[in-house]
Amino acid sequence: MLYDHGHAGEIQAGVAMVCLAMGVMPRTFSRDAECATMPDNKGTVMVVDDNRDVRDSMLLLLEVMGWSAHGFATAEAALKALVDGNEPAHYAIAFVDVSLPGMSGLELATCIREKAVESARRPILVAMTGWGSADDRAEALAAGFDEHVVKPLDVPGLERLLTMALS
Repeated sequence: MLYDHGHAGEIQAGVAMVCLAMGVMPRTFSRDAECATMPDNKGTVMVVDDNRDVRDSMLLLLEVMGWSAHGFATAEAALKALVDGNEPAHYAIAFVDVSLPGMSGLELATCIREKAVESARRPILVAMTGWGSADDRAEALAAGFDEHVVKPLDVPGLERLLTMALS
């Protein structure tokens, strides 16, 4: 898991809380705590949210579910990870907050779909927002998102989207 920042105690408590929420027992409560039922790595997920708590919670949950997860606080940083360098990162799915500072999540989706990322490397894009009207959903889909979900995302909903990324 890539963290922008954090403290060992927060990570330790976060892993324990995620393990308990998923109904699994942690092997240990050390800084590198893992859950006893943690599956093998299924792929890499991108989480783009300027809210540190939301981002870090999603990263922990995804890792407990067997995914490698990278978090970004801005759309610009996420786009750089997708397109810069000799070997840009490949993400199976990206959960993107719609209301980001600077470049919005909607602008990021449009950029990924139209300009920046080869079709073979495009992740499934999931818009995450606090707004759930039909107009909000239509706007997200028109920008290039594949799915639109209202925060907070529940575990069954997350599992459905991750299953979609595997197929």
